[in-house]
Amino acid sequence: MERILSGPAAPRLPPLPPPLPPPPDETAIRCALHGAWSRQTAAQWLPENPARGQCNVTAAVIFDLFGGQILRTRLGDAWHYYNRFSDLRIDFTDSQFAAPGALFAPPIAYDDEVTTRAAAMAGVAEREHAVLRHALISALGGPLDDPLADPTA
Repeated sequence: MERILSGPAAPRLPPLPPPLPPPPDETAIRCALHGAWSRQTAAQWLPENPARGQCNVTAAVIFDLFGGQILRTRLGDAWHYYNRFSDLRIDFTDSQFAAPGALFAPPIAYDDEVTTRAAAMAGVAEREHAVLRHALISALGGPLDDPLADPTA
């Protein structure tokens, strides 16, 4: 006879994680990022390849503003960072792989390893993050009264 546990003696299961938020307007964000990226947001930036070197700072800023998860994929000896919302992977910096001056070939397959904001921010100066956050909020027409959004604050 199978014994079913219930009540205080029942094993406690960990709570389910909250559902991921729905994806933001990808087209609007891609357009805004194109103008927000600069040498001030990543040293590898090039005018002909604005997404170059922007993956980690972009994934962190998108996570800060819209939630979701930060994912990463190994490219050679480096990590490539991007985001997930609901069940949708969005790599806002994927244009860097096809543009002139690309540092890496595009991933053959994404690993989709869930990672942390801290891991994405490793090696990123807070000023780069603040500049991108401010420029992206401004380009999206959002309020700039957020003290974290102003890199001069």
